[in-house]
Parts: sequence; structure tokens; C-alpha cells
Amino acid sequence: MHIVYNLQDNSKRFCDLEKSLEGISTRTLTLKLKKLQEEKMLEKNNDGSYELTDKGHGLKTVIDAMRKYGEKYLI
Repeated sequence: MHIVYNLQDNSKRFCDLEKSLEGISTRTLTLKLKKLQEEKMLEKNNDGSYELTDKGHGLKTVIDAMRKYGEKYLI
């Protein structure tokens, strides 16, 4: 979910994702990105950046609902 959340507004290169996801290992990020590509949730552009597909953008409502729940009940 963190990867999808980080790609909601714009495409990002691997190094940018790695910086924004503090503590994730390079190997783990690589494996997660490959899995999300296989699931057609994101795609890798010719310039090496990653962006969400329409299917990936479909998770925005789920992520927003989780954020609102957390703000209301967990903070």
C-alpha cells in the first residue's frame, strides 16, 4: 500500500521511491515493484520511472478511506 500511496499523484523513479519508503531494503522494493507490475497495478515508463495504471489508481478510494478512518479513530 505504501508504494501505491507514494505513486498516487505522480510517477517516481526507483531512487525516489526508496527515499520516501524509509527502511525498505533495495531487494524488497524491487520484488514489490515487480509483483505490482505483474498484477498490472503499475508500469515502468521508458524513462525508468514507475506510475500507477488505471487499476492502481482504483485503490485511491480505499487508501483515502483508510486515511480518514485513521484520522478519526486512531489519532
